[in-house]
Amino acid sequence: MDRKICEAAVELYAKEGWGRFTFEAVARLAGVGKPALYLRYPSKEELLISSIATLNRVDDEIDTGSLHSDLLQYVREAFEFRLSALGTAFLRMMADQLYHPELREPFHERVVRKKILSVRRIIERAKERGELPRSMDTNILLESLDGAVMNRVNGTRLVSRKRLRAMADEYAETLVRMLLEGASAGALLPSGPTTIRES
Repeated sequence: MDRKICEAAVELYAKEGWGRFTFEAVARLAGVGKPALYLRYPSKEELLISSIATLNRVDDEIDTGSLHSDLLQYVREAFEFRLSALGTAFLRMMADQLYHPELREPFHERVVRKKILSVRRIIERAKERGELPRSMDTNILLESLDGAVMNRVNGTRLVSRKRLRAMADEYAETLVRMLLEGASAGALLPSGPTTIRES
């Protein structure tokens, strides 16, 4: 039942957004009674954030022993994520949290922060193995990976997404190769401040 509720919550939010996200609608889509939701979640904010956090596979550590293989797996998983209802919900939440402060802190703490830390560990291990220079800008590399995948998926029409999924491996190989060639040539080394610090 917990899984059904989480999947229904994410699917509903991905399709309808925060304005139409209600306990009643989630219960109806999940095929459960509203009391089952009220027993588990004190608010609709908690219902949504918990559902996204539960379905987001940030605890599945990628560690193949090779930076190239780690990044290939990461990009492939990023494609699947962005093409799913969870990826659409994540994208919606990135916009909604700007206008709904009650979503902002729990979303960043329980979802965004964990996601960033999990992939940051890939880069830090690569630096320890000598596969990347220690001075390389980790943020730019991560943003290049995620930004490329997000733009490719969001810029593709729904009718073409099946073909896009079939091309994911080829795209991952090209993207990772280009980024690592750039890193080895020093293109991803910092030339000035690259991190915005929130006050």
